[in-house]
Amino acid sequence: MPSKKPSNPSVTEHDVEGHKVRIVREGEREQLWIDGKRLRVFTNSGGYVLSDNAYVPASPSLLDAARNYLKQLRPAGVAAPKPRKSRGGE
Repeated sequence: MPSKKPSNPSVTEHDVEGHKVRIVREGEREQLWIDGKRLRVFTNSGGYVLSDNAYVPASPSLLDAARNYLKQLRPAGVAAPKPRKSRGGE
């Protein structure tokens, strides 16, 4: 039976390669969301591995695993997008 204790997840958001990356941590569980889509993540002795990117070495952090995955999605020869500059009124 699930505990009746209210959960209070920790959520961090990052802009990686022009994509919105959200990491949700709740106790021992972690979730990775990229552009609103949840990706399956596995952990092993080397770190984190995304199921969509299973044949690459594990990354030490979940954010690093997301970065490696998104770098592979970028077409060869295309540079990473430059960070957007914040405007005062937006």
